[in-house]
Amino acid sequence: MTLVLAALVLAVAGTPSVNSVCAVFERMVKGPGSEEHVQGFYYFQAPHKVTLDVRSPVRQLVVFDGNTVTFYYPVENKAFRVKSRSPVSVPFLEALASVQPETKHLAQLGYTLSAHEFKGDTLVSRWQPPPKLKKALGALTLRETRGRLISFDELTPKGQLESRTSFANHVRFGSAYFPLEIRSESYLESESSEERVTYSNVEFNCTLPKEIASFSLPKTAILREVQW
Repeated sequence: MTLVLAALVLAVAGTPSVNSVCAVFERMVKGPGSEEHVQGFYYFQAPHKVTLDVRSPVRQLVVFDGNTVTFYYPVENKAFRVKSRSPVSVPFLEALASVQPETKHLAQLGYTLSAHEFKGDTLVSRWQPPPKLKKALGALTLRETRGRLISFDELTPKGQLESRTSFANHVRFGSAYFPLEIRSESYLESESSEERVTYSNVEFNCTLPKEIASFSLPKTAILREVQW
């Protein structure tokens, strides 16, 4: 999931009627000679805090809050905290996001609409990156059907298909649609990979568990901090 994708979709944090989200998540990442499965609970807390309560393969809490990410391993009572100079892109936040066609976010990033057409009931739009970034970023292709973003292509600067992210099983909350199944594939030989994320038992404006809503590291935890 890229920062461009994060800007493309209207994140949960940008949906005024959503103050919290609770869900069960499963994530699979498959690369050359490796496959990883992660399961746990996803919690969103307005305005921008996300907590991943990982239960498998290891017990772990990952807290994204603005420019800070905290990894806590309760069994070992050890923690690792990363402080970034800019807001951190949150895994799964892009996935569990409202996918109304918020293309204005692309325009705010400097992207320009170069073409659009209907293929049946699907609107296909193509966006060109800012002139200053054309050596680093390629064009984007969006496909929207009945107000739902169904796929997103990212091209290399040379026009090759770099990755495709597909969205399915949308649920509606208010005027927004949220995909519960996401599949992202990379097509470059040097980093060919596949990622799948699914959500279940999703609750909007849920009551967050007390230990999540007011989480803080135990005073006895061994903490290491780094600047990034």
